[in-house]
Amino acid sequence: MTEPKAELTKLLTAIFADGIVDVSEHRALKAYRDHSVLSEADVQQVFTRFLENKFDEAMADGKITTQERLLIANIVTQLKLPESAVPVHVRMMLQD
Repeated sequence: MTEPKAELTKLLTAIFADGIVDVSEHRALKAYRDHSVLSEADVQQVFTRFLENKFDEAMADGKITTQERLLIANIVTQLKLPESAVPVHVRMMLQD
């Protein structure tokens, strides 16, 4: 992973650590995106990989709790991921 992608992943990890995205975290993400060397495609790739990693963490014990489902749904919503960027297995879990 390139350094800018790793930085974005680290920022996402901090932002979603408590499951709540506050105003200052929104601003930090916007500022990063406004000044990033990453293309929009690279940003979407990092967002999707982050979502997949969170899904894998949630599935590590073979089941998804309500809290884990809410966190994953919040990631999709807050990052404004288009449906095409959300893996099918994640979409199916969110529809259950």
